[in-house]
Amino acid sequence: PITLFFLLYLFIKPGCVDPNLPGPKRSRFLGISFGDDLDGETFEWTNWPPLCLHLSRRYNYKNWGGPTPNIGFGPAFYILITEDAIRHILRDNASNYLKSDTTKECLQEMFGDGILNVDGDLWKKHRMITTSLFTKDFVRYGAKVTAEKAEQVSSILDKLAETNEKEDSTKEECKLLSSPSSSSMETTDIQELFTRLTLDVFLNIAFGIDLQVITNPEKYRAFTEALDEIQSLCHVGFPLCNL
Repeated sequence: PITLFFLLYLFIKPGCVDPNLPGPKRSRFLGISFGDDLDGETFEWTNWPPLCLHLSRRYNYKNWGGPTPNIGFGPAFYILITEDAIRHILRDNASNYLKSDTTKECLQEMFGDGILNVDGDLWKKHRMITTSLFTKDFVRYGAKVTAEKAEQVSSILDKLAETNEKEDSTKEECKLLSSPSSSSMETTDIQELFTRLTLDVFLNIAFGIDLQVITNPEKYRAFTEALDEIQSLCHVGFPLCNL
């Protein structure tokens, strides 16, 4: 049993990471365990982006990371923030930093063999195709679409402001007459509205599809529900999600 345990540990042991590298507290033999408390935050797939932002702020926006048990993602992880580190991986030595087979397999259903899920010559081919799209006419068209969609958002906000101004006047009149008011101020989710703007602009410019989610919130919610579902299905494929 001891020999078996030792061999298992050799298989999953964390990698060697510079001890001066900022990151969550780590144990000597297991490194950083994502099931544990991470500086006051609990790791879950749903909170990974805000958790990264929270920890990046804590480490003063320096590169950070640490060793982890090698259970599918490798023996260590790094969050790169500085310009030099990003340039090193994405441009100067891109051929040394390829996506793992696990990552490609898990994201296949969502991205297929698109630019976000390939490396090497195929990535270069996609990159050349994408770069060639950015002509003057394309940029002009993108600016035109953005202006039109921004005007739609502005119109929605103007109507909302007018409605609430009338409601506010009604409440003031009710106060003067000492009578109860049944009116209520209209509200909107500004983050969702701007997300709908971004989605409408992107789909129109990139794919020529006018989804019109700015003026149709229900269509937007149906789209985001489908997107959330396929993201969840991609996450299931990663080993860490099944622990």
